[in-house]
Amino acid sequence: MQFKTKHMKANTLLLIGIACLFISQTAFAEPCNCDAAFKWATKAFEENDAGFQYIIDQKGREAYDMHTITFQKKVSKITNPDSCVKAMRQWAKFFRVGHFGFIVNQTASKARKSVQTNKAPDSANTSNHANKNLPSGSAYDSTTVYLRIPTFDSHYKKAIDSLLNTNANLIRSKKNLIIDIRDNGGGDDQSYAEIIPFL
Repeated sequence: MQFKTKHMKANTLLLIGIACLFISQTAFAEPCNCDAAFKWATKAFEENDAGFQYIIDQKGREAYDMHTITFQKKVSKITNPDSCVKAMRQWAKFFRVGHFGFIVNQTASKARKSVQTNKAPDSANTSNHANKNLPSGSAYDSTTVYLRIPTFDSHYKKAIDSLLNTNANLIRSKKNLIIDIRDNGGGDDQSYAEIIPFL
């Protein structure tokens, strides 16, 4: 399920997420906004996958547009996250099988619910705001490691390196690696240098 880096544009590798996560920040809040998630995913793929043009050259732009329009109509009626992912996976069969995929971002969903139901005092909110850029990670499931990296600002290079070093064995022991970089505005190239060996 990981991306094959030889098909990705080097300067957009981190934008795509290094693994197979094409889910917008609000796409799977309750209820699932599958229409928005699908539009985001197709746009991200068209603009960032180096193999996209190859497929267009092979199958034709008209065939791709018709295929995408068909699924756009289908996902507009979907509100269940699992059904949304299933539809996206069917759409993706137009491209290379196994090149990329979709999953429900359960970690982010749980985090949003926690924020909505447990509002902290102002002092705690201030502390949380100060630490919101700290990277974090955990085992997502039996086959996947999930890392959250909010920024590649040079101030957080040591924290990012520490996260990767601490979890190196765990990452290598799992089949999949998801690096969540939603709302990451970029930063210093050196801040993600230690990620490259895992590719």
